[in-house]
Amino acid sequence: MIDAIAGGKGDFMMQKSLCFQKAELERFFHCCTSAPAENNPNCFVKNEIKSVVLSNFSATGVRYFIVGKILGRVKQAESGNLDAEGDDDPVHRIASQPDIWEIRWNIKSIPLRLYYAEDLGRKPEFVALSFTRKWTDGTAEEIRKRQNEDAKVAQDRFENCSVFRWGHDKGHKRCKYCFNDKTGEWL
Repeated sequence: MIDAIAGGKGDFMMQKSLCFQKAELERFFHCCTSAPAENNPNCFVKNEIKSVVLSNFSATGVRYFIVGKILGRVKQAESGNLDAEGDDDPVHRIASQPDIWEIRWNIKSIPLRLYYAEDLGRKPEFVALSFTRKWTDGTAEEIRKRQNEDAKVAQDRFENCSVFRWGHDKGHKRCKYCFNDKTGEWL
């Protein structure tokens, strides 16, 4: 249930993300898992955030800073308050994958991406599916191809893991696989 801006041809890409729509009730940004929560699954996004941060930032303090920036933006997205951050363009719909959006960061000249799905009509409203460093080496065509592959991973997880609600186990509450503000858990 996403508001579309009228205009015909471009409506798909012009839909406004929930990240910019103020929340009246608490929303949850959950991280997709490899199996139902009771099976102690692999948490894709938490592991990917750890991997990306550890492989791209060497200083411990910087790592905590980066994770804090990631968690802060996700928290703003949950509340529908991303526009308050002052970033001109932090959220995009992925044209090649119908259910996927991305949240963008460019921290210390390193582009980071969180691919996710959103739907106000379900709990959790947000499902983080993949986190990656944007690939920037190569021609424009090679970069676009790689980004489409990254988005495809997210789309596949969205579809394949929906049967067990992406590992969300608390119904209408935050579970242990939902984003939280405990920075140390993400490193």
